[in-house]
Amino acid sequence: MIDWLGEANSLQVDMHTHTRFSDGRWELSKLADSALLNGCHAIAITDHAEKGSDAATPTYLHAITEQRQRSRYPLIIAGLEWNIPPYRGREHVNILVHPSLEPQLIAFSQHFRKTNDPGPALQWLSERNNESTILAFYNHPARRDERLEENEEDFLSWTPKGSVIVGFEGGPGHQKKASPGDYKNVLATVDGWDPVVADVGGVWDSLLDAGRDPWGALANSDFHNDRGDYLPCEFSRTHVDTPEMSASGVLRGLKAGAFWGETGAFLQELRLRVGSPDLIFDASPGESFALGDQRVITVEVMLKPELKAKDQTLTIELIGNLASGEPEVIETRAINSNVTTVTTSITNPIVGGDGESGYLRIRVSSEGADGRRFIAYTNHVRVLL
Repeated sequence: MIDWLGEANSLQVDMHTHTRFSDGRWELSKLADSALLNGCHAIAITDHAEKGSDAATPTYLHAITEQRQRSRYPLIIAGLEWNIPPYRGREHVNILVHPSLEPQLIAFSQHFRKTNDPGPALQWLSERNNESTILAFYNHPARRDERLEENEEDFLSWTPKGSVIVGFEGGPGHQKKASPGDYKNVLATVDGWDPVVADVGGVWDSLLDAGRDPWGALANSDFHNDRGDYLPCEFSRTHVDTPEMSASGVLRGLKAGAFWGETGAFLQELRLRVGSPDLIFDASPGESFALGDQRVITVEVMLKPELKAKDQTLTIELIGNLASGEPEVIETRAINSNVTTVTTSITNPIVGGDGESGYLRIRVSSEGADGRRFIAYTNHVRVLL
């Protein structure tokens, strides 16, 4: 269980942005000011650290320190976007670090810029990780792939015990592009979300069904400029429950899976509670619990729409493997946005593919005035059977 959830702070964050230190067009101060105006409590600066870039340098970290001194908010998390080998820049991983470990970004870039094997680099990061001081996400996973299975194969190969990679960027940036997410190859986003997360029964569900626990409800801007990208927290937002209002708190919330993401900025709040009559407390995304003698799972979804989504129909989908033992949409409920709480239950749940547990997650959708569907996802709750 996540012991601080009862007293958590809910923060809006964007964990994937770029500045002039690599291929972004804005100075850090302008980006931070714009993020704050759009409601971001925290942003991660994740510039590319390839040859010719000024990311992961003393100048880069000095600018981040100066911005923190200039303004307390948004909280600035330093990171870098790593071209994980051996794909010649085709696959990207965002590395995020606690402020106390920021010099390690320089060392990492110097040591592993030219490596062809991700194993030693990931091991190096894991050895320097203390609880939630370093973590990483697999960015826009299907953008340059020819088949979805590549993403599952990559994730499994990159995540031995103790790995710093905790999940997928399910909601990629570049949502202003003609192809949302800038997916121009074989695979496309689904309502703006990567098919790794959006395809029910796909990669994310396959991993969850097998008993793995990657997070996928991360939605970022991948901001480079305001022509092709929305500003941080303007359109895509991740809502993180944190034990404290700090960079450390944000990293702990992300590591724990205590977050949900959305495109379209149409929800103020989305909560999933999963429990059983035997339990004193229900579980939230990122948590797990053992089912008792009463073979009933209770599900409660609480949401609060933004003003622009008032009087619209919201569609709630319960996704998981506990009804049949296979990943599926278990139940779909269309509600008026004035409804704030929806409940359901699963009787005599069936164990999933790992032979000992199952999971539940939520998708919420709303149709905008222009016909575009806005989507929100929670992470999952695991039920031990």
